[in-house]
Amino acid sequence: MLSALRNFLLTFLIATVIFGTIAYFVVGFVLDTLAVTISAESVDETYTTETLPTEETEETAPPEEDEIEGETFNILLIGTDYQPDKFNDYNYEEKWTGSGFPDKRSRKVSADLLVFLRVDKENRKFVFCGLPSNTRVLVDGISMKLGDVYAERGVEYLCGKVSGLTGLEIDYYASLDVGSIASVVDKIGGVSYYIPEDMKYEDPDQDLVIDLKKGTTMLDGDKAEQLLRYVGYSNGASSRLSTAIGFLQAMIAKFTNITYLTKAPELYKSVADYFDTNFTADDLVNNLDLIFSYSKFESTIVSYPGSNKVTDGVNYFEPSTSSAHDMFESYK
Repeated sequence: MLSALRNFLLTFLIATVIFGTIAYFVVGFVLDTLAVTISAESVDETYTTETLPTEETEETAPPEEDEIEGETFNILLIGTDYQPDKFNDYNYEEKWTGSGFPDKRSRKVSADLLVFLRVDKENRKFVFCGLPSNTRVLVDGISMKLGDVYAERGVEYLCGKVSGLTGLEIDYYASLDVGSIASVVDKIGGVSYYIPEDMKYEDPDQDLVIDLKKGTTMLDGDKAEQLLRYVGYSNGASSRLSTAIGFLQAMIAKFTNITYLTKAPELYKSVADYFDTNFTADDLVNNLDLIFSYSKFESTIVSYPGSNKVTDGVNYFEPSTSSAHDMFESYK
């Protein structure tokens, strides 16, 4: 039973990290459909001097919070633009069979969606923060988009940059491409999600057709991929990040349902090859209680401070690092 539980939790974590969600990331539309608000009708009672209790009543101490095993951690969720089923020019130089120098057109894999997630034991919160992929950072004194750092310098260097942006150490990372997310969604039987607006888009070069209607619907893998690939929002990357984070929250809510325990072996086999992470099985076991506290903790979305600016002819998101450090200071 313990083995099955660990497998299930590993599966849950894998699915959690995808979105990235992850990405763009990265927007709380899903909260309208997932949050269950329990309200009690309150009745005001006014006591006169005749009706006031005359006997002293013993105060009841508030119940103690459950002891939770595990330690607060930060994880960077990375959604990449890797699409091997659409493009065949990845690592082109390695595939070169002609004479002379190889063609230099190898397609690079960038971080398309970036979501910083803090699992905060002390404050009993899951804190989500989407980071625009075009966030301007300096690499050897040269401006670069944060999403391109993944392609140019690798995931460890990217984590270092995000740590500098947030003022918090990145303990773990996990990356997954959107196509793999679709496969995971199909394995779990779909995800219920509120689509914030009608989405229509076609790109024959990528054999991509997006046709989704506004409203709550059950997303299968194909529709989930359409949702995460859509970029036609009126306010651009901000709404895309919001949608990605909302979808990530919906995935976490479903995976933390104990009914998926019996599906753990199948789910593990189906997603194990789809992601890259430094979160080990031991890390998972040590944080079982903390991860499964998702339904008990507050789920919070914070926006990274900054503004869009054009620098050297390139449209960047200019981060306000000092403001971000102040914002995240409360979580240290």
